[in-house]
Amino acid sequence: MYFFNLCFLQYVVILPNDNAKGIFMDTMNKDRLESLSAKFKAMSHPTRLWMVEQLIREEHSVCDFVVALKLDHSTVSNHLSILKQAFIIEDEKRGKHVYYSLRADCMTDIIRCMEEKIGNIR
Repeated sequence: MYFFNLCFLQYVVILPNDNAKGIFMDTMNKDRLESLSAKFKAMSHPTRLWMVEQLIREEHSVCDFVVALKLDHSTVSNHLSILKQAFIIEDEKRGKHVYYSLRADCMTDIIRCMEEKIGNIR
């Protein structure tokens, strides 16, 4: 297997198997995958995953999460900020409170699929 980089395009050439196809990742594909990876990374913390599961059911305020998680306001806000930056959730200010809801409703299907297909496999 040989690797080389030409004009910011990364190539992998697989030899000598005649059935193998040369594969490569161009810059546009790499950028797309890095963006997608960041979204999965935002979901990789158990607290944030729990928050998303709650937001699948209904919207919640920061205060709701502070009480439920028994964490300080800044910690909860940080978790919510990470999810918001990944475009998984969105917020709406109403008076003095900020309410969060699920922006990426596909998360319901992703979570369900992962539980059903790979569930508790370790």
